[in-house]
Amino acid sequence: MEVRLAARAGFCFGVRRAIELALKTSAEEKGPIYSLGPLIHNPQVVKCLADQGIQVIEEVAAVKEGTLIIRSHGVEPEVLAAAERKGLAVVDATCPFVKRAQQLARDLAAQGYTVVVVG
Repeated sequence: MEVRLAARAGFCFGVRRAIELALKTSAEEKGPIYSLGPLIHNPQVVKCLADQGIQVIEEVAAVKEGTLIIRSHGVEPEVLAAAERKGLAVVDATCPFVKRAQQLARDLAAQGYTVVVVG
């Protein structure tokens, strides 16, 4: 059997950036640190982040204080607003490509288009 390794393997830019931001946050911030949902869909990485003190939560209401990391998929503006109202420090690890797509969708919706995101 021949094993061939793809020319490009590993995490995409957005996921790699999110992991780096999370690890930097765990090294620099005091107090509890949470990710809103698993930072990425990789149980080994999620465990590694948990070992660094980053706990996974499913909703902002689950925390009272600390730092909240937004995963690379991003969240709705209402979620960010809820975190800010609670006084949480927010580390937005949303992929820049995802942010651009979100902005384009907002712009089109503001122009009256019905936006459907598939994929």
